[in-house]
Amino acid sequence: MFCPKCGTRNTDSAGFCSKCGESLGERRVSAPATGPISNRTYASGPSVPSQAGGAAGLRRGAPRPAATRPSASSPVVPASAGIGAGALRRRLLQTISAAVMLISFFLPLFSVSFLGITITMSPAEMTFGKQILGTTVSNFSNILFIVPGVCAILALLALRDRAANIVSIVLGIVSLAIVLICITYIPTTDYIKPDMAIGLYLNVIASAALIGLSVFKLYSASRQKR
Repeated sequence: MFCPKCGTRNTDSAGFCSKCGESLGERRVSAPATGPISNRTYASGPSVPSQAGGAAGLRRGAPRPAATRPSASSPVVPASAGIGAGALRRRLLQTISAAVMLISFFLPLFSVSFLGITITMSPAEMTFGKQILGTTVSNFSNILFIVPGVCAILALLALRDRAANIVSIVLGIVSLAIVLICITYIPTTDYIKPDMAIGLYLNVIASAALIGLSVFKLYSASRQKR
């Protein structure tokens, strides 16, 4: 028999290993088989899979690991689901911003105090005409106020992400430029004192929000491609 510690061959009647002195009383190990690995048997230790049979070479009677199954209580959620939901929310916010730009066309853009009378003017009234002290004041070029909002909504509904974001940025800048030009050309005298109204504030906020959301979406898309 062989010593289980150093592998030295000893006589069958030996009680201790002749080389290392290991006790051979109850730990007798048979000589290793020379046949295929799948046919060998081991007196002790964990079961070893055979090279030829794989899992079939496990020692008979040894427990097999249970197959793991996904838990029904914790479904796997793909990472793309969160990204798609976030992009959808941002697209909704962009559409709302464009809609506010459109609505501001019908809201008072500024108010003018003239001879103790306060007159509010919206871009729609300045476009289609308004009676002021018996005089009709109109300028059809003010229709430009509504163009960025309408075009932004159409772009967000019809174009794909990158194209829609680029167009939205351009239209937001155009809307801010129109408002700035309007403020610059409002006449101011000792008798005429214009004040900004809610329509102007909403238009500026909505245009800035549309630009910011579109820039953020372009930046997020470029980072995902890296």
